[in-house]
Amino acid sequence: MPNDSAMLVLKAMSGLELTIVERTRLSAEDLTLLANRGYLELTKAERQRLIPNQLAILAVSGTIVLDRQERDRIPVAQIIELVVRGHAQMSKEELKRLTPEQLTMIYSVMG
Repeated sequence: MPNDSAMLVLKAMSGLELTIVERTRLSAEDLTLLANRGYLELTKAERQRLIPNQLAILAVSGTIVLDRQERDRIPVAQIIELVVRGHAQMSKEELKRLTPEQLTMIYSVMG
């Protein structure tokens, strides 16, 4: 018999709306899966539960646009890769914090 989390994932994938309580019982992995496949739109609180790699996955898939707080949680090298590949943007303030080597990496790829 499927566990509670699996039942909630199946419920969401069948098009039924999850209650707030049910959504809080989903793991970060389940939230990422459901959001990436278009079954859920994540709330700010749900996005805060995700680890940096999960945020990056959702940014690459175009599911979310990373906000400043989310970008701050992701390692700089990974953010640079996301920026270079067009999956994230950095503010002028964020660019000022980069080392000359990191800036060179961005500008060499972006031209």
